Amino acid sequence: MNELVWWEGAKRAVAEAKTIDEVKVIRDKAEALRAYAKQVGESLEVQNDICEIKLRAERRMGEMLRETIREPEQGRPSQEASQDVTLLEDVGISRMQSSRYQSIASLPEQEFENHIAEVKAATNKELTETGILSFVKETFRAANIAAQRQAIRDNTPTLPEGEFD
Repeated sequence: MNELVWWEGAKRAVAEAKTIDEVKVIRDKAEALRAYAKQVGESLEVQNDICEIKLRAERRMGEMLRETIREPEQGRPSQEASQDVTLLEDVGISRMQSSRYQSIASLPEQEFENHIAEVKAATNKELTETGILSFVKETFRAANIAAQRQAIRDNTPTLPEGEFD
């Protein structure tokens, strides 16, 4: 019962967080707890539950980063720049982390939820950041291929009827 209360509280905290710093603290705690759970031999189910919180936090940060982080042209943004403009270094996130979190956030919510549910339902399958990033890549690759095929079908010239009868 305590695990369910913790899990629901952590999930709610991610959803209600207002700043990147708040979400980053949750993500970092979840990652530390996940690593500890793995080290002491906790079940894969417990490890996956903890990783789910970490991934939800990373997804939330990706959403927030898209809205608030801007790359300055040279150094810091000018004083005229919006108060919302932040540098990655100000929030303690690397460019690679920012890219990964934004990739996770780019995944449609239902696809994100389905991936987590499928991995957690599978026997002996570990939920990981690398796994969801691969899923994002595969999902967008498949969507691009489908879009390219549709574009080819849409642009295929049709022969006039009766021209070659």
